[in-house]
Amino acid sequence: MEIKAVPEQLYDYQDLLFDWYEEEDNDTNLRSIVMLFAIGNANFIAGFDWKDDLETFLWKMRDIKCLQQHNLPIDDASLAADGDISQWCLLLNEQWKPLGFQNVFIDTDSDEYWVAIVPIVTD
Repeated sequence: MEIKAVPEQLYDYQDLLFDWYEEEDNDTNLRSIVMLFAIGNANFIAGFDWKDDLETFLWKMRDIKCLQQHNLPIDDASLAADGDISQWCLLLNEQWKPLGFQNVFIDTDSDEYWVAIVPIVTD
């Protein structure tokens, strides 16, 4: 299933959800997709298309609440403009490891990346 662009009007998902419901044969998958979009709109995670550029990546990452609450820095100069989402996340993990944080991918079996920032657990 291909996830289409987010509607322009925030939280206006009625038509989009109906389309997904028609395409999706599994309500569990539909609930998972809706949950990702809901927590993404609340800025707990960030969703990226596989081809997003560095500017889009930085803009969305800086909106994540965990980054803001813990004042996690992003060294823009260390991120190559011709890189990709996974490379940039790896470099951020190196920057944040001494601070006790890392970013993780949420696997959705698609060409999109959903990224969360979480504390590093050492137990």
